[in-house]
Amino acid sequence: MNRIEQTANGKTEQIKILGLTKERRIETVATNIDLILRRCQRKGIQPRDMLMKTFDKGQEANGQLTGFIEELINAINALPDYDLNEKENYDQAFIDVEQIYAKVIDFEFSGAPEYNDMLIHEQEARQRWQDAGFFNYELGEQHELILHVPPMAEAPNLSQIKSSFQNLVRVIEDDEAIQEVRGSSLLLEHPLFSRMGFKIDGENDDDFYPNFRMSREEFLRRFKK
Repeated sequence: MNRIEQTANGKTEQIKILGLTKERRIETVATNIDLILRRCQRKGIQPRDMLMKTFDKGQEANGQLTGFIEELINAINALPDYDLNEKENYDQAFIDVEQIYAKVIDFEFSGAPEYNDMLIHEQEARQRWQDAGFFNYELGEQHELILHVPPMAEAPNLSQIKSSFQNLVRVIEDDEAIQEVRGSSLLLEHPLFSRMGFKIDGENDDDFYPNFRMSREEFLRRFKK
């Protein structure tokens, strides 16, 4: 859980996000950056344009986080074009995107009231999520099981993922109403997930996060022991 500690006079003394120090938080973004650049490679899109997809226009229109959003947009728009098929370009893009994430992390740890309000909203949404090991899930209104990837302090290993799938198999078997498993995550850009049978939904692949859909029968066939 995100935790913010303050002194009695309201001054921020120590802040931990996802139970991590700021330095450790910076280390955890490397996996996400690599997946973002893989996604850009596959879709033939510049990191600048992909990162711009992360903004909620409704939130921006409501004036929330306005100053920070403006600063971040300016930094993203300043990113050059990269040939991500060239290692030198890829490495430079990684460094530049990492600097963008550093701005986000600085804001996370600033104790800004606007960000704290956003955290509360996100935590309220996560209260509907059920634990299944590495993955969380919730049941949708259309007889679907929706997978969520909770904030990660460490990248998962294969055994953690398989164990979580076994937990999900039991959930699906116990609820005959579930007809589909779906979700969205940058992890879908990792070759491991394609080898496990997850296919990105090409008809709904324009957002920052790739999406997948898998029928009940296919999920059980692939992951039931």
